[in-house]
Order: sequence, then C-alpha cells, then structure tokens
Amino acid sequence: MKIYEDTRKFLQKTAEKVDLSYIKNIYFFLLVMEYIFTIEKKSDYTFSSANPDISRMLKNNSYRIENKYRSFRGFSNHILLEYERIPLTVQEKNDLILSMIKKVQDIDFLYLIETDMIYEYTENLTDFFSGTCNLQNSTPSEINNLLTKLIAVEDGSDVCDPFCGLGNSLIKLYKNNNDISMNIFGQERDEKSYFYCIMNMFINGILNFVIKNGDTMSNPRFITGNNSLRKFDLILSDTLGSYDNWSDNFPLNERDEIKDAFDRFIFGIPSKKRGEFAYLLHILHSLKDSGRAFALVPHGILYRGGVDEKVRRSLVEMNVIDAVIGLPENLLSWTKIPLIILVLNRKKDTDKTLFIDGAFKEKYKQTRTINIFQDEDIEKISDCFIGKAEIPGFSRTVSQKEMAYNNYNLSIPLYIQQDKINSNKNIETIKTGISNLQEKLHLVQKKLQDELEELGF
Repeated sequence: MKIYEDTRKFLQKTAEKVDLSYIKNIYFFLLVMEYIFTIEKKSDYTFSSANPDISRMLKNNSYRIENKYRSFRGFSNHILLEYERIPLTVQEKNDLILSMIKKVQDIDFLYLIETDMIYEYTENLTDFFSGTCNLQNSTPSEINNLLTKLIAVEDGSDVCDPFCGLGNSLIKLYKNNNDISMNIFGQERDEKSYFYCIMNMFINGILNFVIKNGDTMSNPRFITGNNSLRKFDLILSDTLGSYDNWSDNFPLNERDEIKDAFDRFIFGIPSKKRGEFAYLLHILHSLKDSGRAFALVPHGILYRGGVDEKVRRSLVEMNVIDAVIGLPENLLSWTKIPLIILVLNRKKDTDKTLFIDGAFKEKYKQTRTINIFQDEDIEKISDCFIGKAEIPGFSRTVSQKEMAYNNYNLSIPLYIQQDKINSNKNIETIKTGISNLQEKLHLVQKKLQDELEELGF
C-alpha cells in the first residue's frame, strides 16, 4: 500500500530525531484532524504557516473535537501533555510537528474513505508503531485475522475487549462483520494506549463504542447498578502483557489476601507472578449465560500446577472450555513463547472440547525475527474450528472424562499425536541438541579443572 509505505518511510526518518513513542499519539491525532476536515469538507489548522504556534493549534483543535464528539472527553489535556513530553526544544518540536502536518495533508483521505482502505492504512500504521515502540498491548494483524475468523457475531451483540490495548482486535471484528449491528465496549489501563484506541475507533468509522480507561482487574469500569460486573454476549481479548503486577492495586484482607468485590476468584487466587487465570476468570465472570469468549493466552496455563491446576479443573467440570487452539512460538516481536487461543462457551451443547494443534507445522513463513501466519494457516484452523472437524495429527475432540484422567492437564500433545515422520525428525533434533550440550559441558569442565589447578587444588 503506497500511502502507508510513504508514511512508514517518513516515520522512520522521524525516528532519527526522536523516539516514536513520544509522538505516535500526536501523529495519529493529526490523522484524526485531517479525517474530520475531509468528512466536514473543511481544512483549518488555525495557525499561520509564517509563524506557526503549534501548541495553540493542538489546543484549539483538540478542544473543538472534544466538544463535538463525546468519545474524546479529556482528550485535549492528553494531547497537550504529549506535546510537552517530547524531549526537544520548543522550536524543534514545532518544526517536527509542522513536518508531520505537511505529511498528513498529503494523504488522500477521500480516497481512503471511498475505497474503504482506511482500515488497512491504520492497521499497518498501528503494527508499525507496536514494533518500533515495543508495545505489548497490540495484537499482530495475522493473529487478529485468525481470531475474528473464528467468531460468528449475532446481530445486536454486546461485544467487549476488557484489555483492548490499541483497539485493533475490536476494529477487525467490526470490519469483518460490518453488515451486523454490534455494541462495542473496551477498557485499557495505559492512558496513552486508551487515547490511541479511541482515535483508532473513530477514524475507522465506528461510532457505537464505549472505551474506558482504568485497570480492569482492580477497577473494572463496566458494572451494573447493583455493583456487579456487566455481562456481554461476546468477549475477545489478547490478554498478553503485564501479568506479574495484576494484583498490585487490590485491597487486602487481614490475612494479606486479595479482596475482590466481584467474587471472580472463587476457584482460588491466581499467583501474583502468573496472572493469566486472573484475566481469564474476569472474562468468564463477564459473560452472559449464553456468552462466548476468545482469549489469547500463553500456553503455560494448560499444564502448570498449584492454583492454575485448580482453576483448570473447575473450568473443565463447569464444561465451559469449548476449544484449545495451539499456535506456534515466536509470533510476537517481544516474546518467543508459544500461544494458545482458549475458547470459552457458557452454553455448550456437548461435554467435549476441541483441541487443535496449529503449532505443529514445521516452518511458518518467517521474517528476520518472527513467524507469521499465512492465509492458508488461518483458513485451516478457522475451518476446522467452525466445522468441529477431527483431522488426524491436527485436531481432535476430547471428553471431560479423558481430561480428568490426565489430571486436567490440557497440554495439546497429550491429546493429539503427530505422525512418525515428524516424531523422527524431532528425535534427531533432540539427539543433536544433546550432543551439542555434552560438548559444551566438556569444555566447561575442562576450564573449571584448569582454574582449580591454578589455585593449587
């Protein structure tokens, strides 16, 4: 996409002057301004090009947008703070933002709107910012493509992402179902990501959305009048990110245990260092009686012991695990751990769970640093899930009884056996690895012996 490629090259050059994390929200705000000017058929940045007062321009336009569009409440203060935080002199900041304005004005927004390519542009831009700014709250487009292909949305559904990051998962779902009416909700604890998410929703033409700022675990913002969690028809969420501090803001009881006003941890309080199940239990308790959830989580939740095992057992016995879909390692730029999509269903029509081994493929398409899904990978997994198909070496339905027999360990290789060819190749890889380790051990032992002899031992 040439428009995006021009933007990427400009931003890469800009990154030579300042870290893009300082200016990504301002750049996106300028996109929103140009988008609004296009649909309103106006173009007025309210400053003189001969003597530009960038700070005043940002203030005036952010106030204007904030007053006209309810979703942008509090936005003007955020944009002005972002301007102040840029670690450059006033003149350098003004010159930088002026160059950004000129770049944004070169974008043919009318073309992007009329061809419905604005999502492709913003998706590419968000992926770019996520990579360059090392953001852990943005889901790669390939995973979003898979997630949203798994989901059938019913008309009028209340859809929520309680850990929505930059909003791409919700936007992708909306774009894939633009003939269906849905009410979109989301919460994000990082303030900069929260405002980016709002802009992302707005510029993609989504009007019926409510995004709130705050820590979903300690301060869930979607609650009912009787102080219980609001329930949703559908939840999709990339829960990856900061699990090790999920419990920091909870009040404690006299035994120094977490006090949860919403009784989400009736199966046990997850580890403070491993909060994946804390996130999942929030999702489960936010579903309607017929609700479904699609959550991206680390594969470690499938087999770890302690409280994790207790929670897994409870979920199996409640019969709410609809599918366990394994994904390959190294899909994200900031971690190499394998991932899974865990599908929860409050109203299953069977006591069986579908296991899909989407990680078995020996070699996904690779960039220099990560694996990426291709369309054929996405289609195979989504078709298998939707059709509940059993494919030898790839997918299988498993009964509650079998999961109980395996002590509620849901590790995919327990239920899906790979063919002998792959097994033999894996064995050869293991043998090579053992040989290499033995050689390294020999060198370490020799070095240690030499040092001991020097010391007189």
